[in-house]
Amino acid sequence: MWRRPLNILQVLRAPVGGLFRHVVDLSHGLAERGHRVGLVIDAGDPGPFWQGKIDHLENSAVLGLTRLAMARGPSPRDLLAVSHVMHRIARQKIDIVHGHGAKGGALARFAASLARKGAAPARFYTPHGGTLHFSPTSLQGRAYRAAEAWLSRHCEAVIFESAFAREGFASRFHLASPHWPVIPNGLHRHEFMPVAVPDGAADFVFIGEMRDIKGVDIFLSAMRRLPGATRAVLVGAGPQLSSYQAMAKACHLNERVEFLPPRAARAAFALGRVVVAPSRAESLPYLLLEAIAAGRPVIATAVGGVPEIFAPHTEALVPAEDSEALSAAMLAALLNPATLAATMSEIASYINNRFAVHTMVDAIEGLYCSKLAQERCSAA
Repeated sequence: MWRRPLNILQVLRAPVGGLFRHVVDLSHGLAERGHRVGLVIDAGDPGPFWQGKIDHLENSAVLGLTRLAMARGPSPRDLLAVSHVMHRIARQKIDIVHGHGAKGGALARFAASLARKGAAPARFYTPHGGTLHFSPTSLQGRAYRAAEAWLSRHCEAVIFESAFAREGFASRFHLASPHWPVIPNGLHRHEFMPVAVPDGAADFVFIGEMRDIKGVDIFLSAMRRLPGATRAVLVGAGPQLSSYQAMAKACHLNERVEFLPPRAARAAFALGRVVVAPSRAESLPYLLLEAIAAGRPVIATAVGGVPEIFAPHTEALVPAEDSEALSAAMLAALLNPATLAATMSEIASYINNRFAVHTMVDAIEGLYCSKLAQERCSAA
């Protein structure tokens, strides 16, 4: 096992959502264990809530936090980002480069591979669904597929947060994966404290990015099928917010749904009696772990790694892109809340024993150290 503190560079694009939550937890945990952490993230405005998270993270990033302009897809600006990461590797004697998401993973591994002669950082990648979210026939999808064919062979380990993500990645890119570990996301102990919902709260709450992949349109269509007194709150921001607001108006839901900006998950949970996650695709969403740990009833779709969270009761999940099935599950929650509550209690006990931040950080730290030791021994 590696004994001295490591210099670790985390690279990602958008500092929002579950991916960023993972990086925050990992970075703080590594810093608490004595390692030196630096970050490279996108320069775009993530909004006040996520900016607060960035500001707090800088306290743990003793190697500095750099913000660069990054496009979601391949871009000429990527050359500047690669150059910056290479410079950081050489100047700060980086031991570990860990890329997160499609863009962060590509930049981190490419830069580290080019820099290996002068400094030999071990290269790690966590997709967080990243490249799987691009259509394989799209220009971006083809570009990332071509890059992945090379990058995955120039990487000490690809880390997945769910078995689904690992299997999907291997299938999409036709890669063997016996050495790729599954290390689930985790929660802190205090997140298992229940969240009370006040009188007057909405019936349902959606929390997440305002993007089609999160199924916001399906949620609004399901709301349209429910009794007229049913109310919902949608918490989040994103590129399609205005189109969803227009859809709500067109569906005559103005008086029944309210759109609110992002806030802490536990504060958002208190806005509705049931959390609804109608995603079209997911890996292993933090939001569901947080909601279940907080004692909130959850209605979710059977996508990605979600069945791994709902393992004791996968029958409670609804099919994706099916507003009729979603509305039926929502109506059942209104009419018989005790049944859903009992189901969620069993699922909460299950995740309490399997998803912990300290376990996640320990596993990733151990992987860093073992792979780095192997690499240095091979180089010698």
